[in-house]
Amino acid sequence: MSTTTTSTKPGHVRTRFLVISDTHSIAPADNIGNNDASFRPPLPKADVLLHCGDLTMIGLLEEYEKTLDMLESINADLKLVIAGNHDITLDEEYYARKGENMHRGRHDKDLPAKARDMWTGERAKRAGVTYLEEGTHTFQLPNGANLRVGVLKYFNSLGDLQLSGLRIPLPTRVLRLCLSILPQ
Repeated sequence: MSTTTTSTKPGHVRTRFLVISDTHSIAPADNIGNNDASFRPPLPKADVLLHCGDLTMIGLLEEYEKTLDMLESINADLKLVIAGNHDITLDEEYYARKGENMHRGRHDKDLPAKARDMWTGERAKRAGVTYLEEGTHTFQLPNGANLRVGVLKYFNSLGDLQLSGLRIPLPTRVLRLCLSILPQ
């Protein structure tokens, strides 16, 4: 009796990630002269760009626009973005509670809808950006890999931040990411 055993080695897909966060509407070119800044040109080409939040300082539309301009200029096949605690207008519930205090003189109850439209609409598409909300998202990369991204709401009790006598209320919601890359 003859037995043949076939072993299949799982496929390997080389995938380059560029992970950034806390850019606060600053572009890499803004850091050209700062050798201590890790976020400066030239940025490498990536299969996946992942921006892990704090796109802005306080979630104003003009800040989001600058961030989208910056993301559009980065060479990556897939550009994924989540909101951070500074991106207060991308959290409608939080903005309803704290936005008036944080956006003194610039508060606009319609700002969360406008911000969400910017990140999920034509402007984000033009920049090649996918805004991720809570849930599991799967992407087929041009290099043949499948990428699964889980975005979870994480509740914490950070409360308020005291900074130079200024009291800044922080959102109680922060997004967490889980990534897995699978061969096709």
